[in-house]
Amino acid sequence: MVSREISSVLLIDVGEESVARSLHASLTPEVKTTKPRSASISVERQGSSLMFRINASSIAPMRALLNSYIRWVDTSLEVAKLKGD
Repeated sequence: MVSREISSVLLIDVGEESVARSLHASLTPEVKTTKPRSASISVERQGSSLMFRINASSIAPMRALLNSYIRWVDTSLEVAKLKGD
């Protein structure tokens, strides 16, 4: 069986550049601790958007990373709304 790497690009527009800047700063440490054996991820800010690039050895680590980062962004946005930011 031939093993192929799976790639994905996730672009999330959070609406405001300042929010994107804060999210980028808070998620960068998480990106740096991703285990390179099964997957790699990068995040960059483009204006009010965050772009995640994910490469994984199989669907399981891809799904796990997508779920984790989508939830972290969603939770951070919900907290920002509660705080009134």
